[in-house]
Amino acid sequence: MDSEADSFDIPAEAHQARDVVLPTIAAERKRVLNILAQRRYRRRRRERQAALERNVSKTSNKTATDQPLIEDIVGLICDSSRTTASPEGAESTASNEIAMPYTNGSTWTPEGTIGATNVVNFFDDLSWTSIDVASSLTSFLQSDDTQNTSFADDFNLAVPELDLLRAAYQIAGQIRSAHLLFAGLRAQSVFLSSDYSSLISTLPKNLQPTTAQLTMAHHPIIDILPWPAVRTRLVNMYSLPSDLWPRHPSDGSESSLMRLVYDMEDGGVRVDGGDPAYESGWEVEQAFFDVWWWALDQNVISNSNRKRALRGVPKLSCHNIAGMG
Repeated sequence: MDSEADSFDIPAEAHQARDVVLPTIAAERKRVLNILAQRRYRRRRRERQAALERNVSKTSNKTATDQPLIEDIVGLICDSSRTTASPEGAESTASNEIAMPYTNGSTWTPEGTIGATNVVNFFDDLSWTSIDVASSLTSFLQSDDTQNTSFADDFNLAVPELDLLRAAYQIAGQIRSAHLLFAGLRAQSVFLSSDYSSLISTLPKNLQPTTAQLTMAHHPIIDILPWPAVRTRLVNMYSLPSDLWPRHPSDGSESSLMRLVYDMEDGGVRVDGGDPAYESGWEVEQAFFDVWWWALDQNVISNSNRKRALRGVPKLSCHNIAGMG
């Protein structure tokens, strides 16, 4: 498996997941998806820079004709400010003070009024001829870089696969088995060791091991699932000879533990809410239900349908299950 990760090469022209054959190793697969996402970001940034530069080129051609128009506007404002009458009908003693109107008819003045001289300076500051557009544009784009930008992933980016991975590692940390999750298919659950009694007392009730978990050999990936009944059914099933395992509908092969992991991380299981240790934040998708329905109990299905209804998604259906449609 390590040799596959080391030898995997990403074509230079690849920008989407469909452009490459994704590795089967979960960690390497995440790395490839991150690289592709960075390439898409850089390409969009180059396209935006080109669009801005085209707009700047068009704007610079209008500078010569637009500048006299600005000076005319300033002249009209200054002239009107000198003839503004006071409420008593006398000429204003501050003839160079005016109010800046908004388009909705209201007025705004930082300190009551703005001097006409300040207005002239204000428009001078906005003059296109006094701005190094190319330099400003380059500085702006250089500052807009991923190394200097902090993204609020929890609120802006919805990535179910990463949410599931984060939840898995958080629960594995509570069980003290994070180092075993990707240690190979021969890894054994920590509950099979002699020193587990002190660990069990610290776990939420739904994460405490069932009798099957304490007595039958199984991989630690099963221990992170928050559903006790599901864990028991999976442990019992994988204790049988592989030729007795249910067939996977995609190709008719055994529904192995690796199949379970792939189906979960391929959008089959969603995790949201607060503490992932509680099963109320977990739900299964239709594709996962179609394959692993025999391992799920009514609580898992009911909670998934409740969360799907909140998202406006139809309830889980049995139509795609062989012999039940």
